[in-house]
Amino acid sequence: MALSLKIEFYPGNNNRPEFILEPHWWNTAELLADFPFAESVQNGYKNYNLVVSMEQLKQVHDQQSRYADPAHSRVEENIVAGQFQYVFDSPTVFRKIQLNIYEWDTGN
Repeated sequence: MALSLKIEFYPGNNNRPEFILEPHWWNTAELLADFPFAESVQNGYKNYNLVVSMEQLKQVHDQQSRYADPAHSRVEENIVAGQFQYVFDSPTVFRKIQLNIYEWDTGN
């Protein structure tokens, strides 16, 4: 099983995220060790969720930036990095920002 991460941004009273980021370079094992994620199981797969403030997200982003390798980044990683900057600079107030780490089967 592998772990992946997505960050969901919820504005206003909407129950669906308006924006989702997937920073593949973030270290999921480190995040799970350092932060109090809530664990759940769905269809036999573990999910971990944590609601954070924008300030906390910025701190986590700064912490996880050490895993990015700009010299070898793929196009999608550069796009996600730009999207982070957009979110950080945006005047939009997000009611909820949720980090979701989820388990999935690689097929191996």
